[in-house]
Amino acid sequence: MKTAFQRRHLLSRAGSSENASQWLDSAYDDDGWWALAWIAAYDVTGNDDYLELAEGIFSALPIWPIVRYPDEYLNWAQTQWNWFSAQGFMGENGTINDGLLDNCQNNGQTVWSYNQGVVLGGLVELNKAAPDATLLEFANHIAQAAIATLADENMVVHDSCEPSNCAPDATQFKGIFIRNLHMLQQVSPHHIYKQVIDSCARSMWANDRNSQNQLGVDWAGPFQGVADMSTHSSAMDALVAAIGG
Repeated sequence: MKTAFQRRHLLSRAGSSENASQWLDSAYDDDGWWALAWIAAYDVTGNDDYLELAEGIFSALPIWPIVRYPDEYLNWAQTQWNWFSAQGFMGENGTINDGLLDNCQNNGQTVWSYNQGVVLGGLVELNKAAPDATLLEFANHIAQAAIATLADENMVVHDSCEPSNCAPDATQFKGIFIRNLHMLQQVSPHHIYKQVIDSCARSMWANDRNSQNQLGVDWAGPFQGVADMSTHSSAMDALVAAIGG
C-alpha cells in the first residue's frame, strides 16, 4: 500500500497535462501504454488529473496537430482503424503479426498474444463510442483466430517464447490479450472466450504457482523460471477476468 507521501508524489507527477513529458520515453508504443494506464486510473477514481495527463501524453505523440474539438479523439480512432484495416496487417488465418515489410504489409512472422489483445480492446472501445456492428465482427474474427493459433488443447494460451525466453516484456503479453478478450466477452459473449479465460486462470493457479504463491509465465505449468512484477500483472489480468465472468 502506498504511503500518503507516495500518493501525493504520484499525483504531483500526474497533476496536469503539462507534466506529460515526465512519462514520455520517445517510444511511440510505450507512451501510448502510459496514456491507456492513466485513462484506466481515471475510470476507477474519477480524478481529472489522470485524464488530463492522458490527454497531455496523446498531444505529445508525433502525429498531426491536436485541435481539441469535441469529436477529436473519436475521429482519430476511426481514421486509425480505417487505415489499419486497409493495410492487410492480418494474416491469412485472421491473426495480427508483429512486424511489417517496407511497404507496410504483414511480414507473416511471429504472432504475439498482445498484438491481438490491443486491437480487440480498441475495437470494443471504438464500437462503444460510435456503434458499428462491423467493428465487433472484426473483433470476434481476430479473437477466435488468436485462440485457434495460441491456445493449447486445454484452452490455455501460450506465446512462442515460453517458458524461458520471454523476458523482459513478453512475460506480460498474455495478460494484455486476456484482459481485452474479457472486454470483448462483456459486449459480444461467446462460450469459447469464457472457456479460454477460465481455463487460463484455473490452470495457472493449479500448475504455475510456487509455494510462495508466485505466478510464472507458462500458465500450463509447471512453474519454472523467474516470477516478477511482469508475470504477476499478466497473471492477475487472467484471474480478474475469470472472476469478472
